[in-house]
Amino acid sequence: AVDTARFAQDSDDTALFRRELDRDLCLGPAAKILLFVGRIVAYKNPSFLIEILANLAQASEDIVAVFAGAGPLEQEIRELAKKNSLQDRVRVLGFRDDVPNLMLSSAVLIWPSLEDPKEGLGLGIVEAQAAGLPIVMSKSVPDEAIVIPELVKVLPLAAGPEGWAEAVLDVLGGSNPNRQESLRRVEA
Repeated sequence: AVDTARFAQDSDDTALFRRELDRDLCLGPAAKILLFVGRIVAYKNPSFLIEILANLAQASEDIVAVFAGAGPLEQEIRELAKKNSLQDRVRVLGFRDDVPNLMLSSAVLIWPSLEDPKEGLGLGIVEAQAAGLPIVMSKSVPDEAIVIPELVKVLPLAAGPEGWAEAVLDVLGGSNPNRQESLRRVEA
């Protein structure tokens, strides 16, 4: 179950997280945070976000990627970011118990899990919708996880990092239900 009360937080909590990131990433007030939440393991496909960010970096200076989760690929993500000259735009936070706050502070949830085998429900997808956080995700999660279709953009991994970067820009430029309305719809 999703504890929806955790998604009705005060804006001071989200400002605190942005200040914490700002120490490392020098975020401007308009910076967009792409969030990856989950174990940092191969089937969750975290390196794909670095490839997406490499494409987005050409279009905008104000986009960063934050990885919340632990796993054997954490160092590989850092090295891949450095190899692509993105080390100033990427943070691997490790395990976090404040995921609702991270979601409330971010612009888009990126969910690039491998499409075969499929995931279970995809609880993180439901949580992101409770936070009113737009999602760009692979076809790895069952349709039952999609509660607010206008918040969720589903793409095959075959669209490649270029297609996913384009989808992220579309989501960032679009209009979405406000966070309170999203929370109400998930609770209903």
